[in-house]
Amino acid sequence: VAYRQKQVDLANTEWLLEKANVSVGFLQTQYQDFRIEQGRKPWSISAGITIPIFNPNKGDMTKRKLEVIEAEGDRDQARNDQQAGRELMQAKIKSLLKRYTEVNTMMNDLKVGTLATTLQQMNDSNPSAGIRLQSNLISLKTMAARLKQQIYLAYLEFLSYSEVLQQRPLVNYLSPELSELAPG
Repeated sequence: VAYRQKQVDLANTEWLLEKANVSVGFLQTQYQDFRIEQGRKPWSISAGITIPIFNPNKGDMTKRKLEVIEAEGDRDQARNDQQAGRELMQAKIKSLLKRYTEVNTMMNDLKVGTLATTLQQMNDSNPSAGIRLQSNLISLKTMAARLKQQIYLAYLEFLSYSEVLQQRPLVNYLSPELSELAPG
């Protein structure tokens, strides 16, 4: 958005420059052979002031004004995209956090230690049941780790849409204290 705003400022400056580009007058020299035959000097100088009844660079001004309008449209489009991206990332982060919380509560409610000892104390205990239990627990932990990674990536995208990643001083948004990063 800041880049698009600079493009609008540049287009406005170009338009103002084109608007101010009006010729105020002229100074012209001429060499005319026929004046020698008349016994006069062959050089003549003429000066004039232009009265801008009609602006001669009207077409260029119109072109620059269209560039200003186009740059403003691009800036507004970038702002809309930025706002939509921020809202989309907020919704995605909320959804991922909800799923992550559900997976964590499932792991906590599972009480693996108690369940494993109960399976081993059974008379006809089958070791494959304990292995399947551990396998399911590992897959739950893997799912939780992937969800955590997706949360971090979505958060970084949210920060990118908010245009805070490139602002100085650089801040570590993943730390609880939001500490500044030392230039390095």
